[in-house]
Amino acid sequence: MKKYLLVVMSLMLLGSVIHAQDNLSAVITIRFEGVEIQRPDSELWLPLPQNAVAFIGAGDTIRTDETGRVDIQLSESTHLLLLSNSDFTLESLSISTDGTTLEATLNGNGVLSTTDSTSFADFNLQLNDLTVTSPADLMGIWSFSDAVDAVTVASGSATVSADDSDISIPAESGFFAEPERTDAVMFDAEWHAAGLEASLYGCEGQVQTAGNVPLLVRTGPGQGFQTMGTLDVSRIVQLMGMTETTSWTRIQFLTGFGWIRSQAIESDCTDLSVFPDDAPEEKFVRIVNVTEDELAVIAPFFESPETNAFSYQFVANP
Repeated sequence: MKKYLLVVMSLMLLGSVIHAQDNLSAVITIRFEGVEIQRPDSELWLPLPQNAVAFIGAGDTIRTDETGRVDIQLSESTHLLLLSNSDFTLESLSISTDGTTLEATLNGNGVLSTTDSTSFADFNLQLNDLTVTSPADLMGIWSFSDAVDAVTVASGSATVSADDSDISIPAESGFFAEPERTDAVMFDAEWHAAGLEASLYGCEGQVQTAGNVPLLVRTGPGQGFQTMGTLDVSRIVQLMGMTETTSWTRIQFLTGFGWIRSQAIESDCTDLSVFPDDAPEEKFVRIVNVTEDELAVIAPFFESPETNAFSYQFVANP
């Protein structure tokens, strides 16, 4: 099996060098298992082992499963940490006297960091609803086909293009790519998509339980769903919706959304979004065996393992 993997890796690296004759190659490092690569002239997806280092060229696609994580080095100064359940396609990467030119697409979730955004003569990272045209020093990206794109910035300033408009996103703010929205929104850390959405549409409520016991937060509207954590009595939360029978309330919780019993919330909220009683389980990002260098770029968007144990998972090395 090991011999087979070595042969596969050798062929992949050879193919990457050939690609690099016409286009620059990006360097990828597999941070946790659950990563596959597909070459442009093949329908075959090849798994990459943890800690593997390889090159990707024009037309190559990288995808991650629910645990996969990969660092994509786009230039000497720029990295994209692709998180779980995401895919990234490098359309082209080249360099001239004016600087580096990037064309790529991202579907999913990632954290982009750079120490020199001016090194790019042309930067185009295509998302589902918008295009990142200038990266910030540290920024988070959420782009899924079944949800509105969100881009948030922890430090520096980014520019995105949406509906023929250029939108600047300064530090400690984000952009929610709804139709006719043209401005970034300032909000408090951590700078994740759920927090941005809650700052726009959330309605405050206060936890009140019988006997002052902590309130369970679940991944869906029902006792059969997984527990995400608890809320203490008197905790203020942002309410995002309610089931048709009003038994369960959707709230912004940790770096995503969760569900609580409606009877345990006091609020004056009206016109909350209505969800079916059998609403599906909330999606969440899994970050398995995070390293200290990764945590430095992830924590501004996903909190720390101490405060968000639900997203940060720890398992024995595969």
